[in-house]
Amino acid sequence: MIVSEENGINKSDLKIIVESKFLCLRNLIKTNDFFEVSDMLTTRLIGLANLYTGVVIEKQNINGELVVSDAALEEYSSFSQWVIKMYPSLSLNEISLAFEMAAAKKLKDEKGRVISLKTYFGKFHADMLGDILSSYKKWKDSVYFKYDKSKTLLDFKSKALTQEEKEKLNQEARKAITKEYEDLKSRFKNGYKVDIDNDIKRSWAKPLVESGIISFSKEQKSCIYKQSKSDVLAQYKRSMSDKNKTVTQLQSIKNVIKKISTGQEDEDYDLKVINRYSKLLIFKSLEL
Repeated sequence: MIVSEENGINKSDLKIIVESKFLCLRNLIKTNDFFEVSDMLTTRLIGLANLYTGVVIEKQNINGELVVSDAALEEYSSFSQWVIKMYPSLSLNEISLAFEMAAAKKLKDEKGRVISLKTYFGKFHADMLGDILSSYKKWKDSVYFKYDKSKTLLDFKSKALTQEEKEKLNQEARKAITKEYEDLKSRFKNGYKVDIDNDIKRSWAKPLVESGIISFSKEQKSCIYKQSKSDVLAQYKRSMSDKNKTVTQLQSIKNVIKKISTGQEDEDYDLKVINRYSKLLIFKSLEL
């Protein structure tokens, strides 16, 4: 185990681990705006840096107020996006717990050495995050293994379905999706103006394509995909003028646009393109 037996685990920490199944970063992004999640994580990381490493992030502005500089926001925004990409199965509370455990010297690195935050005092960087979060994740896995045996976590896990039950549910889902699609297509033919964002669900695309209800040539799909990329980029650019966005969110959007323009990969951009592409496939099929 990554943590010594005498340290054990208390109920509150176990609760955080179990809740991460539903509150992990991956699930937060599914139900919230990516930049809102990134903003929350950036704020969390800044707080952890102040508390555990003594890094000075805030500076006085011309009014004598302590504020986080634009440079620091950009740096910690990059950290948050990196964490979302590399550790999507962790929750915000787990990230805090990881630092709490590192401070208490309860985590060990790959070579079995106790991680000491003194090593990182006055510093905060991706290597440090990687060391702490990777060690925490290994500890978490060991906790699942240990407590699964004693059935402590079984109440929080859904019962596994048989293959037959899964197939039955899939068939029922495909029928429901087909009916919704056909109803929407009928309304469209009768003059209804379809709202691609609210009337069409991304999850329809795969079953409709696989069943042959929606069919496009390779060239047509390529054109639709290019339009999807263009639409998402335009959406990012419009967001830059959104007065309701925080400074951190705007900086995150700016970082994504910069990465896209230089040909770099970005997980949020890729997910949005796939989402847009799925909806456009359905939307354009209504006209056929």
